[in-house]
Amino acid sequence: MKSKFPLQLVTLAMLPALIPLSLRMYTPSFLDITTTFSTTIQSIQYSLVIFFFILAFFEFSFKRQMLLFGEKAVLLGLSAFIVGSLLAACSTSLAIFYLARVFQAFGAACAAVNYRVKVTLLFDLEERVVAYSFIGILMSLIILPDAIISGLLTITVGWRGVFILATLIGCILLYLYWKYLYQKGSPYEASAYLKQKVTVNKRQVCMFLILAFQFSGFAVFIVGATDYFLRVHSLSPLHYGFLLLLVSLGYLLSSISIYLFSKLLNIKSSHFLIVGLFFSLIAAFSIYLLSNFYPYTSVVWYFFFMMCYQVGTRFINLSGNFFLVTRNNATKASSCLGSIKYFFAGVISLISITITTELSEVCFIILLCSISSCLLFFVLYSWKNIYMIFSWRKYRNKEASLLIF
Repeated sequence: MKSKFPLQLVTLAMLPALIPLSLRMYTPSFLDITTTFSTTIQSIQYSLVIFFFILAFFEFSFKRQMLLFGEKAVLLGLSAFIVGSLLAACSTSLAIFYLARVFQAFGAACAAVNYRVKVTLLFDLEERVVAYSFIGILMSLIILPDAIISGLLTITVGWRGVFILATLIGCILLYLYWKYLYQKGSPYEASAYLKQKVTVNKRQVCMFLILAFQFSGFAVFIVGATDYFLRVHSLSPLHYGFLLLLVSLGYLLSSISIYLFSKLLNIKSSHFLIVGLFFSLIAAFSIYLLSNFYPYTSVVWYFFFMMCYQVGTRFINLSGNFFLVTRNNATKASSCLGSIKYFFAGVISLISITITTELSEVCFIILLCSISSCLLFFVLYSWKNIYMIFSWRKYRNKEASLLIF
C-alpha cells in the first residue's frame, strides 16, 4: 500500500469531488442550454433541484446496495455517472436531460458513500491523519478550475463539451478506482461498518440541521443567482467561470487553514463551529446588504463574500463531522448527514426558484439559512453551557480533529 499511497489519495479525492463537479460544471452554460432546448431558465434550474433530491435518496439508500453487492455496486455507480454524462451531452430534449442528471446523481452518491468507507478500511489511525488532511486539499485543487474550463468549453465547442469532459472524468475515475481501490472478495470488508446503527437525539438532529442549512445557503446561490449574473449582468460563460473560481478558493483556503490550525496551533475542531457560524453570518449579511443597498456594485463582491461564506461552511462541516463521529459510526452518520443536507438543499432551492424574482430575494434566503444555523446552535448549546464547546478534549483524537469532509 505504501507505493500506491499517493495515487490512492488522488483517487479518494476524486470520489467526493464528483458532487461539486456535477453541481457547478454546467452552471456557466445555463443560457446556452436554455436556447438549445427552447425553454426557460427555471427549467434548467430544476435540473439542479432534481440532482439534489436524487442525491439525497441514494446517499441514504446506497449502503444497502453495498451490503448486497459489495464493491460491484460502486463500479455500477461510477458507470452510471459515465452513462449519465454521455446522455446529457447527447440529449435532444429536456426530459432526456433530466434523466441524465438522475444517472449522474446516482453515480455521485455512490462515490461519496464509498469514499467514507474506503478511508476507514485502507488507512490505519496514523495514515488516516495524513489522508483526511490532504484529501480535502486535493479535492479543492480538483474542483478549483472546473467552472473556468466549463466556460471555455461553452464558448468554443458548446455546452455539450462540458458533459463530454464529465464523461472523461468519470472514465478516469473508474479506471483509477479499479486499479488502486477495488478489492475483490467475499464477504464485503465494510459490512461491519455499514451495519452499525446511528443514534439519534436532540443534539444530533440540531447538528444535522445546522450543516443542512449552511449547505443550502450555498446551493441557493448556485441555483438562484446564476441566472441573474448571466442574464442581467450579461456575463460571458468564461467570465462567470472566473468568478466562480473565487468561490472555489474558499474551499481550498479553508482546507489548508483547517490543517494548519489543527497541526501547528493545536486549535480544536470544536472551535471551528463558532468561528464558522460567525464567518458565514457576516458573509451572508454582507451579500444581503449589497443586493439591497448597493445593487449596482461590482459582481466580484458577491462572489468574494460567497467565498467567505464557503470558508465558514467548511469550518462548520469540520466541527459537525467531529461531533458526529465521536458519538456514532462515521460512515453511516456521514451518509445520513449527506442525505439530509442534500434534501434540504433541494427543498430550499425549489422554494427559491418558485418565489424569487430578484437577486435581493435570493440573498435574503441565503441570510435566512445562515441565521437558522446560528439559532440551532443555541438550541444545541444553551447560553449557560456554550463554554462546553471549548472543553471537548475527551472527544479529541488525531483522526477526529482532521476529519475535514
